[in-house]
Amino acid sequence: MKFFPLIFFLLLITTGLYAQERGIAGNPSQPDMQQIDSLKNKTEQVESKIEVWTLENQYSTIAPVELDTASLNFHNYNPIFKKSISNSYLGYLGAPYQSNIFFDREEDPDGFYFLKNMQHYYKSPDEVEYYNTTTPFAILKYHQGGVSTTVYEQMFTAFYTRNIDPGTNFGFCYDALKNAGQYVYQESLHEHLNVFFSKNSERYNAYASILTGTNMVVENGGAKANVVNPYTNPDRVTPNLGNSIETSIKNLSFFTSHEYLLGSLSSLFKKGESTGDAGSALAADTSIVLADTSFVMTDSARLLADSTKFPADSTKIISDSNASNEFVPAYSIQYSLEYNRLSRFITENYVDEFFFDTTYLSLQAPYTDSALYNTFNHILQLKAFENPNRRFTFGKRVYLENEFVEAAHPVPYGQAVYTYSNLYLGGEIYRSEGKFWSWNASARVALLGRNMGDAVLKGSIHKPLRIFGDTTYIVAEGWYSDKRAPLFIEHWQGNHFKWENRFKKQHEIVVKGKISYPRIKLHTGVNFALLSNYIYFNENAVPDQYAKEFSVFSFWINKDFHLGPFCWSNKVVVQQATDNTALHLPLASAYSSATFSGVLFKVMKYQLGAEIYYHTPFYAESYQPATTSFYLQNDQLIGGFPYVNVFLNAKLKRTSAFVMYQHANSWISAGNYFGAAGYPLNRAALRFGFLWTFYD
Repeated sequence: MKFFPLIFFLLLITTGLYAQERGIAGNPSQPDMQQIDSLKNKTEQVESKIEVWTLENQYSTIAPVELDTASLNFHNYNPIFKKSISNSYLGYLGAPYQSNIFFDREEDPDGFYFLKNMQHYYKSPDEVEYYNTTTPFAILKYHQGGVSTTVYEQMFTAFYTRNIDPGTNFGFCYDALKNAGQYVYQESLHEHLNVFFSKNSERYNAYASILTGTNMVVENGGAKANVVNPYTNPDRVTPNLGNSIETSIKNLSFFTSHEYLLGSLSSLFKKGESTGDAGSALAADTSIVLADTSFVMTDSARLLADSTKFPADSTKIISDSNASNEFVPAYSIQYSLEYNRLSRFITENYVDEFFFDTTYLSLQAPYTDSALYNTFNHILQLKAFENPNRRFTFGKRVYLENEFVEAAHPVPYGQAVYTYSNLYLGGEIYRSEGKFWSWNASARVALLGRNMGDAVLKGSIHKPLRIFGDTTYIVAEGWYSDKRAPLFIEHWQGNHFKWENRFKKQHEIVVKGKISYPRIKLHTGVNFALLSNYIYFNENAVPDQYAKEFSVFSFWINKDFHLGPFCWSNKVVVQQATDNTALHLPLASAYSSATFSGVLFKVMKYQLGAEIYYHTPFYAESYQPATTSFYLQNDQLIGGFPYVNVFLNAKLKRTSAFVMYQHANSWISAGNYFGAAGYPLNRAALRFGFLWTFYD
């Protein structure tokens, strides 16, 4: 673990807190004890209030995020199981993965598909979180576990943010995950740094972020035996590869967005009228009032319907002293720029001719080849905001997006280089301020370039209903997409695989419905997808296209039961594809946890419990390390066994902690526990972690 980021983090916190106190106290060269005492009392009266959001829909829309300070369920630290209750993965923390639930799968990255199976370990520019806080806010988080000093896993996070003034914020987040797997030639390292900045005022909103990092995995090709003896030392399990293959993906991203708002003074309109859309921008001045979240968004209940915009009352400008002259935005113009540099390096310490059928570039070891993918995007948008006090008005936006791409992959004696561009036209209409319902509809079409003709049409409706004195949320959403395959799915050559494809555009129609009833802690829904020209990796681990049309249907339900300090939480997903030629899915996946919660000594919250993950047996996909891709197999059934964790969470003021005995039942599973075909899960091991928050 590198200690420079931690040292930098501690110095920054110390400097920030000291600077804040000095700035309040006035002239430090001539201290006045009475003045200092008075100002200290004022400082103590500053309440920590935080707003957190991301930018969606071509960076035009604010999407609120609930701030997680890990009061309970802190033990769930694995990024892939935070996103989905059922996954195929290589058995250890930080390994490539693929959700077993079709509708939980991430969309294919445009072009650089190598990151598809590692997306939860890093952030892209549209996932960066921005903050507004009344006091400096910092987090230190550390997790560790393993079976010995050489077989271990570690996770570390250092986060810090503060406001320069009521509308200007900056911060950084450093994440590191390092793991030495229990089996031979297994290792992962994911290390990322994100620096972010935001400025929000009456007429101008600006954002900027820098992301840099490395995702590295070391693979062994899976175990030779189908059954792993639980009483055998894992390092005696023979891998398929004679030596390791190391894949390293490096990323560098820069993003900035600038929006200028046009409008007029509210006094020019009749009382009660407004032309502004408070959900379109986090406009703020020196009198902004932050939502009192106490580190949990107070409006989260109203956002259970997956609302994509802030509620009107959580982002309005409050100008008590001069309300009649409050600026009301009616239109805006926004420009966004994004640059991404992605590179992939794969190193073979031994070229295994028994594992690989072909070798195209080199038999000498160690051998390294590389691929490159650079993108430069800029977007110009025009927006007209809705009038929240008029029933039949709605917001509108239109944009042009220009994308430039440069990519390269190895060939004998050099590299094949591809350059192309795309021009997209898009637009959206929406209603986010209405009390009756909220809705949106959007379209994006490629007018020129390699992807000419690609189209995505989306729509959603969010309807609150009062039932038995509480609000129920009904959500319906869907989309149609028609997309060309990513570049490296069509053109590729490495040391062991090469292909040249000209696939037809993939067609996808998806419809989703959801009902949320918070009062009884019930959430349920159905999903349907109609697919044609579906692209997948076949049994030979190369891209293929299934021309026939087929569909996928799923039903899911989440239900919690509470009886005093006892809680029983359940999540179940049932899914079925009409044709499993190109897509293998488990029929059912389930998660269940039983916990007992309480308070010790009137100050420390605790949660003691156990949880089970389960999915029905199916032919889960295997993994090809040379292309970092999952591919179809029909030889080994995976699943049909429970995966059990026993845990204890605790929270004392600003400190959270957990201890967990992970995969506690591995000793009684007869060794038949696999995360993917040929890849056994790690055996039982102890994990623990701590989190500290600082917000004054």
